[in-house]
Amino acid sequence: MIKNLIKNHFVILFSIFILSFLIRLIFMNINNGYSVIPTSDSLSYHQSALNILENGFMEANLHTRPILLPSFLSFFYYLFSIENKFYLGRVVMVIVSSMSVVVFYYICKKNINNYKYSLFLSFIFCIYPPSIYYSAFILTENIAVFLFLLITFLFTQIFSNNSKHYFYLIMIGVLFGLLTLTRSAFLLLPFMLLFIVLIQGIFSNKLIALKKILIIIIAYLIILTPWTLRNYEKHEAFMPTTSRLGYMLFLSNNDYNSEIIQKGGYERTEKFNDILEKSKLLDVSKQSNFLINQSIDEILENKLLFTKTLVYRMINTLHYRPNPYKLSKSNNDLVMFLMWTPILFLSIFSLLRRPSKIELILLIFIFYTLFVHLPFWGFPRFRYPIDALFIYLAFTNFLYLKSYLIKDKPK
Repeated sequence: MIKNLIKNHFVILFSIFILSFLIRLIFMNINNGYSVIPTSDSLSYHQSALNILENGFMEANLHTRPILLPSFLSFFYYLFSIENKFYLGRVVMVIVSSMSVVVFYYICKKNINNYKYSLFLSFIFCIYPPSIYYSAFILTENIAVFLFLLITFLFTQIFSNNSKHYFYLIMIGVLFGLLTLTRSAFLLLPFMLLFIVLIQGIFSNKLIALKKILIIIIAYLIILTPWTLRNYEKHEAFMPTTSRLGYMLFLSNNDYNSEIIQKGGYERTEKFNDILEKSKLLDVSKQSNFLINQSIDEILENKLLFTKTLVYRMINTLHYRPNPYKLSKSNNDLVMFLMWTPILFLSIFSLLRRPSKIELILLIFIFYTLFVHLPFWGFPRFRYPIDALFIYLAFTNFLYLKSYLIKDKPK
């Protein structure tokens, strides 16, 4: 009987993975094809992976992008000596995205403890349009989703058992480090998360909580240390992740006379191009700080416009449209309106009731992600790494409301 259960469980997980993989692989080949030319962010990550493959990690320009994705890709580029390495990289992204659906099923099964609900939620995430779309590109979002879900799963394991779980704590710290090396915006997430965990009393004893927090932080810092030291040796600057903070900040705040920037977007204005050229005359270690100071000056001169812009950025990040700046609408907008609107609406109810321990963790992830991107232009793609968390919270709130409406006291 036990063997049959294990076998059935394996069949479920394998089926979820295969369905997710086939949907994403077919989409990638139909819409982009084998011979697509890499562009934009995908090109940058692909080229960085090739540079690592050819010149190692001391390649000079590796400071411009988060290092984990290019490192991850370079391993597969080395392992499989095929001509079209860009296509290989995209297949790897499809695999990672498909594995994320499997982990999401695990999380739902462990926390909701209902086989049918877990299958339903994993199917929703399996066919979730942004998950399918972004899996066709070499982007850090695909890795970030997977890491967020793994961290959530490990917290679930800790909360479901009162034993010490030192291995889980160390792995959470490691995964936070990898998440930061995937997307620099998450650099401070572990400290915010662990501070709130401590004051909320998620762990029963304060002393035990402090010990657990220290274990996570130490593991986190150990993961970041090698790349930080590499950057210091190469550029003589404290650079835990990349040198792009100043560039991204100035891109979004370079000129508040720009209507696009006022509406929460970004624009390469004349002012932006002029100051960017000046920054290139400086050492790499000083370029980011120079652009940060330029951004702060522009913000201080336009405090009211900046405040209004923050509202637009939040709206655009939470928008159902894949590209809220696009003037013409498409069928994609309609599909996302039908899917995203109820998810966002139901998620809001998490603020109106006492969340469980795991729900509190998810809320911290969500709020951090939304607010940490406010200094930059607002775009739904920045929200995508936490969309699975929105889906989970939306469904648990639906169950809560259903229980409330039938007069059954919620647990």
